[in-house]
Amino acid sequence: MYTVTARAIEAGRLYETFLGDIKVSGVADGHVSAQMVNNVEMTTDVDTVGDEIPIWMSVSDGNDFVFEAVRDDKYIVSGLDVRDQNKVHVEYYYKNDLVYKDSVKLKSGHSRAVFVNKCLERSKSLDKVKIENHLIRIDDMISELIAKRVEEKSAKKNCKYTMSEEEKQEALTLAKDPRLLFKVISVIKRLGVAGEEENVLIIWIAFSSRFLKEPISLLIKGESSSGKSFPVKMICRVIPEEGYRVLSDASQQSFYYMKDSISFTSFVVMEADGAQKVEYPMRVMQSEGMVEIQVTEKDPDTGEWETHRRRVEGPINFIITTTKASIHNENETRNLSIYMDESLDQTRRIIEKTSDKYLDVYDDVPLKELKRMQNFQRVLIKHDRVIIPYIKKISEKFHLDVLRVRRDFNKLVALIETLALVHQYQRKIYLKEGKRYLVASVKDYYIAKVILADALSKTIFEIPPKSEYLIERIRSLNQRKQKDEEAEVTLKDISLESGWKIATIQKWIEPAVEAGFVEKISSGPGRGKENRYAITTKQMNKACLFPDVASILEAHPELAEDSIVNHPLTGEEIDLRKLDENPF
Repeated sequence: MYTVTARAIEAGRLYETFLGDIKVSGVADGHVSAQMVNNVEMTTDVDTVGDEIPIWMSVSDGNDFVFEAVRDDKYIVSGLDVRDQNKVHVEYYYKNDLVYKDSVKLKSGHSRAVFVNKCLERSKSLDKVKIENHLIRIDDMISELIAKRVEEKSAKKNCKYTMSEEEKQEALTLAKDPRLLFKVISVIKRLGVAGEEENVLIIWIAFSSRFLKEPISLLIKGESSSGKSFPVKMICRVIPEEGYRVLSDASQQSFYYMKDSISFTSFVVMEADGAQKVEYPMRVMQSEGMVEIQVTEKDPDTGEWETHRRRVEGPINFIITTTKASIHNENETRNLSIYMDESLDQTRRIIEKTSDKYLDVYDDVPLKELKRMQNFQRVLIKHDRVIIPYIKKISEKFHLDVLRVRRDFNKLVALIETLALVHQYQRKIYLKEGKRYLVASVKDYYIAKVILADALSKTIFEIPPKSEYLIERIRSLNQRKQKDEEAEVTLKDISLESGWKIATIQKWIEPAVEAGFVEKISSGPGRGKENRYAITTKQMNKACLFPDVASILEAHPELAEDSIVNHPLTGEEIDLRKLDENPF
């Protein structure tokens, strides 16, 4: 039950009422008096003029609303999907009698007009303009409420946690541990994540990169049953709650009502489809570090509509899961793509990990240990710059024949920066002209190479593992059919060869076609005719993107004194001067 409060006003002035924390406003001509009914304060005796008729809003359940005009009009709005605020189910009552009910796209003038006309067909005495204005106002009120909810969540999330001295010292001890990354991944695995060590560490580093001016954004790709969301949820448990937001109920307006409280925050988007309305602000925020729009708002004093600019400052980054082979190209190139392990061995590991929960040997993670992981992030200090002494040596090795490498090189740089940042209590720091500089070690490069080499090469050359697998299957089929007049293969041929469903093949063959490794040959117009596929002469570039550590130490012998590192996945101590590197 919501308590309604009201205040008397002069004719023509702004009328306000509160239902819980929800402020509803309109313009009134007359006065407001109040009476108590069942412990709910109700408003009566309000006369109105013009088209702006005051509407009271109450929330009956979550995203279901009741809107009542001053006199005889009542609207029950339900079925609101906060990811798509446009379409709702509306029931319109006049003098307590149901007139009409239907789904309405509130932001569509055509959809509103259809609804209004259906109402008029049932009662010619209804006011067409009044109902139309009500629907417009209801849409505005819903948008304002959703934006207010997001803002309140943002404010709550931004309440800084105060560590005790003991907690701070425990966090600093972890920050100074040379096996830091191995301990992080060990805790996440104890939370129930099976395998996926490289991916888990990349996701955790992406969260940690939120402190940078240009943080790392991720696309985590896999089929709907691949378990791609579970590692993200578990990693969120070792990240401070003020460090991330889950963007499952976002509208495009959400960004503009979060003000500047989202700076240095990671946004988690479970399924890219759920973020279609924020694709544009996502792109702008990632490229510009801020987003700005013009909005029309009513001045509370004059009642006049005025245009204002809303500007939201970043930087922020995005952790996005998707079943798609690729998303909008402009968003795709701004993100680092990683792919879930969908092998039989990984399925076996997941089943074994799930079974462990029902044994008395199951090792749960104490809350204190999770809190220590979160507090570790709280003791990290943002620096003005991260210096990478060997960056020129890395840039010499990078391929320049792929245009998107301009952005992908920055991803590698951001990863090295982040590794230096999380190891800042084990790295050199110096002050110059009042600015704080953090110096990346060659150890940060080695760790980046271990966990990122495979993922970055797939991102640069835009060939997902499943697409690469299909290329090999098509090549094998083409070679076996070369004796025939037509060596091309159909989707059915590929399905029989791979054991995959046609729909899965169609999704993952497109990146191979777009990259030029496979040619799609149209069979012409007409029903029943299949496209055929053949391997092109283009070869997949397997060249290493990363110079070996030895060449960096040779070019920068001064770095050799700090060359003992613990392997991020095994914890094993390694002397980089004696490293026998396998090609990546």
